[in-house]
Amino acid sequence: MLRLDVRFLHRNGYLAGSLCASIQWRVNGHRTSDIRIDTSEGERPAKLMLNYRFRGHREEWGDMSEAVRLEWQPCHFGGVRPWLTCPHCDRRVGVLWGAERFLCRHCQRIAYQSQNESRLDRSCNQSRKLRERLGAHLEDLSCSVDQLPRPKGMHHATYDRLVARIAAYDRQWREDMAAQFGGF
Repeated sequence: MLRLDVRFLHRNGYLAGSLCASIQWRVNGHRTSDIRIDTSEGERPAKLMLNYRFRGHREEWGDMSEAVRLEWQPCHFGGVRPWLTCPHCDRRVGVLWGAERFLCRHCQRIAYQSQNESRLDRSCNQSRKLRERLGAHLEDLSCSVDQLPRPKGMHHATYDRLVARIAAYDRQWREDMAAQFGGF
């Protein structure tokens, strides 16, 4: 699915008033899709017009033009933050996902990657992330917990807590592997 992120749009000047711009999505250097964005007038536009082409499953190409409302939230220390409003459910979101229409994650029924991971994958990924936080390099990720050095400047209590969490994730991984493949 195509990802339209309001933070990217705002950071790169696509939300300036009375602007017509085009965004392209590429995979391995090849253009896979593009969209034209027109903003309404004013310093803080109230809507975006998305103009794009799509093709449903085994169908001909069709043109789509859809209005997406923008909301501007004031920040505590000044400035404003833009939000997109889902055209289907009116939910305020940071990202719209595009297929036939650009809708929020809930309307498109998109799960987070972690929601599709097994318990075995989660314990392995969490252990890897914590090892990287302690400064382990790719070749050090399989070393035992005892061999992980404490990074300079890290409190001993923090280091001990992270090592204990790594040990727990490793133990969970071994138990899950034993349950799945019979003995480890």
